[in-house]
Amino acid sequence: MNRRPEISPGELNITECVIYTRVSSKRQLKEGDGLKGQEKHCRDYADQRGYKVLAVFSEKAISGGDSNRPEMAELLEFLEKRNGKPIYVIIDDIKRFARDVDIHFDLKVAIYQRSGYLQSPNFQFGESAEDKFIETIIASAAELERNQNKRQVKSRMLARLEAGYWTFKQPTGYKWVEDPIHKKILAIDQDKLRITKEALEGYANNRFLTKMDVANFLIEQKYFSRPKVPFSTSFMQADRMLNSPLYCGYLEYPEWGVTLRKAHHKGIITFDTYQAIQDKQKGKPVKVMRSDTTRDFLLRNFVVCPLCNRTLTASWSRKKNGKKYGYYQCQKKECPMFAKTIPKTEIEAKFITILETLEASDLVMDITRTMAEGVWTQKLGERSYSLNKTEEQIKTLAKESENLADKIEQSTSTVLFKALEKKLVDLEARKEKLEEAFAKSKRQRADFGTAFEQARSLIQNPLQTWNAGDIETKRLVVRLVFTKPLCYERGIGYGTTELALPYLISARIAENNTSLVDPSGIEPLTSSVQTRRSTK
Repeated sequence: MNRRPEISPGELNITECVIYTRVSSKRQLKEGDGLKGQEKHCRDYADQRGYKVLAVFSEKAISGGDSNRPEMAELLEFLEKRNGKPIYVIIDDIKRFARDVDIHFDLKVAIYQRSGYLQSPNFQFGESAEDKFIETIIASAAELERNQNKRQVKSRMLARLEAGYWTFKQPTGYKWVEDPIHKKILAIDQDKLRITKEALEGYANNRFLTKMDVANFLIEQKYFSRPKVPFSTSFMQADRMLNSPLYCGYLEYPEWGVTLRKAHHKGIITFDTYQAIQDKQKGKPVKVMRSDTTRDFLLRNFVVCPLCNRTLTASWSRKKNGKKYGYYQCQKKECPMFAKTIPKTEIEAKFITILETLEASDLVMDITRTMAEGVWTQKLGERSYSLNKTEEQIKTLAKESENLADKIEQSTSTVLFKALEKKLVDLEARKEKLEEAFAKSKRQRADFGTAFEQARSLIQNPLQTWNAGDIETKRLVVRLVFTKPLCYERGIGYGTTELALPYLISARIAENNTSLVDPSGIEPLTSSVQTRRSTK
């Protein structure tokens, strides 16, 4: 593409201009006066030459090596609308225009094609071979400086990571603080500590069976700064939390070869809890972390305080007569219910009473089966799509590995050989990991009918399942019967329980003594509109 204008700007009587400024980081926006300083230099330059400034386009926190620039796009559109009328585009310095040779000249050509001509108070743009050569050298120097800065920053960040300091964006639940010894270091956000700890430990000890449960818990606890967060966002946040070793006081960054190591910041959970979370995600059996969480106190982590909404803890107390008595209690010191005990026998007996009242009719379970089968079919489709995408990735990596192997064979440079070899090892490791996941996912087949019948038996007979089941089965009963943790008020009992849909529908049928289904299908349960069917 021709990089030279057909007409020299010196031959045109141009009296109008626009100004383009750019800073590369958010820090430059907060500290200093970069954009305004550039704009002032350019305005002074325009005033000296009698140019009228029509507009200013200020690029905020955009790297000089990035071609995706919103303000530059606006500038080019502005020039386009002038229909070929010549105008100057004033920049403070070549470095502020771009720090990449190709991007520099691509942008310059785009401006020239719209009858724009670059000018700067710090550089004289010209059209001679010598002017072009000097411009290319300065643009190349700007690119070199950018790459050197990038290398230095990465080197410093890598050194900090290897020394046990996190250098990227702080994870939710932490904040940055300045320390006299460690300098910038992660510190636990005390305002979010309880919820963060409860979410992670809850997943590890099976209070939350899935990542979806963790995401819902975070939303209910108003964990996010924004009032309304999409579920997809909260789910991704939950996934990041469950997979990050930062929460147990460790760090790793495989992309730069930084293996798992102890970090200097404090963890929110123990390393054993983090390992239990990873094992659970891999499908391994989760170890029981506390005996009193399961055998002795079956409702621990499922019952919350009515005042602070914090899960009740539980423990044994030995009286003077030598007998042990179990109690549940709230451990939040600021709560009026702090340390006020509720007998284990009382809270668990009333729980059994709730189970005794629950029932789901065969009709409701048949409808539930139809709905569940639709979801199951959708999930199978998503799984099939995911498998196909993984298979495509494996083929792509295999092709890349093959091409790299060919380059290694043809390489005569020792440095290039080592670099290509390292890249090949990384590619093979990624491919092997994907192949393992692909094979495991393909093996995981489940029969819908068998799975649903097991769930059906549990839902229709929750008390029977509870009495006959082991620890994990009892946990599953709570998970399937109740959609939210139970709230227990000392001296009064359980508050309003939020039950699974089959129980709500069955209760509605029992109250109204009406049929749920007619020949036209299922009517919305919440509808209060009376309808009449024509007899014609």
